[in-house]
Amino acid sequence: MENRSNIQLRELVDEDAGFILKLVNEKGWKDFIGERNVHTLQDSIQYIHKIRGTLTPVMTLGYFAFCHEDQQPLGVVGVLQRNYLDHPDVGYAILKQHEGKGFTKKACVLLLTQFHAATGQQTIQAMVQSNNPNSMYLLKSLGFQSLGERELDGEMLCLFDQKDVRSLFL
Repeated sequence: MENRSNIQLRELVDEDAGFILKLVNEKGWKDFIGERNVHTLQDSIQYIHKIRGTLTPVMTLGYFAFCHEDQQPLGVVGVLQRNYLDHPDVGYAILKQHEGKGFTKKACVLLLTQFHAATGQQTIQAMVQSNNPNSMYLLKSLGFQSLGERELDGEMLCLFDQKDVRSLFL
């Protein structure tokens, strides 16, 4: 677990089931990420196990909760290598009550710093829906550049990349 500006990253655990249940059923998640069919605490635990299974031995490729010092999750952040992208991509979500306070940006910088240190990877990508201006604003504030739109599963998404993640922590 690491800390940057009072934000900490930690693995998701079964005890986060209530948080995940709330997060994946918020309007923003459903609108911009999609339905995950998580409707009970048991569904939520199964979802945690599923996404926790994406972790690699490097331990920086996967999803993590980001928290304050009290360890209560504010949101999730992750880096995944998707088979349809040339480089790993970053994804994130935060509970609505914590939006607009800079927590997600701090969590992204912390995760991408760790990811670069562990892998040497310099280029990171991200995909967002074109009707998600908050996410696009965040990516641009992190130095991501738009590469235009790309179709995925019949949906047009905006593709971004950050060619030098080291610039985030210089």
